[in-house]
Amino acid sequence: MGMSERPRRLAAAASLAGFVVAFGIVSWYVTGGTGPHATPSPEGSLLTGTPGPIPISLDCAANELELTGAFGECVTPVDSPFGTCSVAGHILEAAVLLGHGSPDEWFYIEINGAFDGAGTYDLGPWPHPLGTKNDPPKIALEQDGSSESLQRVNGVPIEQYGTDNLWQSVAGSVTVTGSNGRSGTVSAILEMSAGHNATAPGTTLTVSGTWRCP
Repeated sequence: MGMSERPRRLAAAASLAGFVVAFGIVSWYVTGGTGPHATPSPEGSLLTGTPGPIPISLDCAANELELTGAFGECVTPVDSPFGTCSVAGHILEAAVLLGHGSPDEWFYIEINGAFDGAGTYDLGPWPHPLGTKNDPPKIALEQDGSSESLQRVNGVPIEQYGTDNLWQSVAGSVTVTGSNGRSGTVSAILEMSAGHNATAPGTTLTVSGTWRCP
């Protein structure tokens, strides 16, 4: 059942990295090698304090999720027999396949024990993996790969890839707009999983926009 491996779309991130290096060299020369000058962060900014690539807005459509930072994409939900959106008591579990013409990532939302209907739920570093009962809210993004297998954690299909990356939430929030848990918005910072619920700092991926179950 595996999906074929798809090329990564990292050209935008690579171009940005080259520009940042070139800009830094020019700035050092003009200022005579003086020390850096800190730029204050916007007050009230939700997504601050995590190192990594500077996200560039892709001007995605209102019905799309915007992924920026380590890579950049505008993606929408794609029908899949393995996708799910369910609410049972105080548990919301969602696994939504995302793509833009062809599937690329799985997007996970898990509010296991704290779900109380429509509202905004804060996100933070993971104390435990997906599927842990009575744990803080989590979101995750899993990139498509060439060696795919399906595993279910508390009924949620978790795609396992031998060659690709899992990104897990470290800051931000996810909003649920209906009590059925099938739509909402998200504004969050994710970092690449380093195993055992830890992340690799500096591998920032920003996820923002509207999410929904197909």
